Amino acid sequence: MKVKDKILALRKQGYSYRDIQEKLKCSKGTISYHCGEGQKNKTLERKRLSRRGCHPLKNKLERFLYRTEPLIKELQKNNRTLNKILSQKIQVFSRIHKQEYRGMSFTVEDLLNKIGDDPVCALTGRHIDLLKSRTYQLDHIIPKSKGGDNSLENCQLACRDANQAKHDLTLNDFISLCREVVDYHDNK
Repeated sequence: MKVKDKILALRKQGYSYRDIQEKLKCSKGTISYHCGEGQKNKTLERKRLSRRGCHPLKNKLERFLYRTEPLIKELQKNNRTLNKILSQKIQVFSRIHKQEYRGMSFTVEDLLNKIGDDPVCALTGRHIDLLKSRTYQLDHIIPKSKGGDNSLENCQLACRDANQAKHDLTLNDFISLCREVVDYHDNK
């Protein structure tokens, strides 16, 4: 008797997945594969989808050959990861206080339109890879502590290091501080 037949027979007798697992020494995944509705089709679909992108260069080559839109527009439509990352960044940016949040003040599409196809840090000019979410932050141009709001007009993209150094300074105050640091070390 095959494992599948044993699993189905025990299940008909009223055994739970855990009981079947202990009795046959197989995984719950195997049991659910044979007992669950549509599990075989789901597994076959996952395998089919994973085979489609079997070679890492295949997708890159297709994007290179058939690109009809700018990179950001393509990522926006086809990359849920990017949309998720940027949505989370906008939520953090839009908080009123540390814990209070009343909804995003602008959309991911609005932000992508503002930053363009080749996003750079507004403070340093460094190129920013939007898929590497830990490397950048959304910065308030006029800090909230100095009366700035959570609007798209008051938002800029900044690399994490520069934004943390800027903290709640205005851009002019931050530049003055940087010059002071450089002058001090030049004269030291």
